[in-house]
Amino acid sequence: MSEKGSCSEGSCGLSEEKFTEALFFLRVVGDPTRLRILCMVRERELCVCEILEAMKLPQNLVSHHLRVLREAGLIVSAREGKFVRYSSFPGALNRQMEEVLFVLGITK
Repeated sequence: MSEKGSCSEGSCGLSEEKFTEALFFLRVVGDPTRLRILCMVRERELCVCEILEAMKLPQNLVSHHLRVLREAGLIVSAREGKFVRYSSFPGALNRQMEEVLFVLGITK
């Protein structure tokens, strides 16, 4: 496959890697729970206990969503004693959104 892309047989002009990255990002933020968590930590740094309280979900489910967001590079964690605090990774969401807009042909 050529470097020019694979979406619809090369019509979008993206490499397979860039297309896959954009698709992964959309899957990450397309989940309502992850999007809510992302919005919460963009406003301020939060402890897991604060996220659990706000989400009203089981701890293992919240932990799963936090791990997915962290692996996607959208949030960062910092341990403070027995607490883990989460915050948004500066600029990560903007970079990812630019990629998606490019994939959709909205920007060049």
